[in-house]
Amino acid sequence: MFVDAEAIAFSGFGAGSLPLLLDNLVCAGHESDLLQCQHGGMEIHNCNQTETAGVVCRGDGPWRP
Repeated sequence: MFVDAEAIAFSGFGAGSLPLLLDNLVCAGHESDLLQCQHGGMEIHNCNQTETAGVVCRGDGPWRP
């Protein structure tokens, strides 16, 4: 499990070339994984760089795509 996560909003990392993984996330609040939230599919989006957000995770948990 990741602990001490920090949300980075409003393109805090700057414009990037990495793929945008998720769009239109709808979470209820009990999910332990973003993929448990409703979304439109992996790498399916209509975002531009001003709509992106990121997360910095610290902890011993695994990351999986």
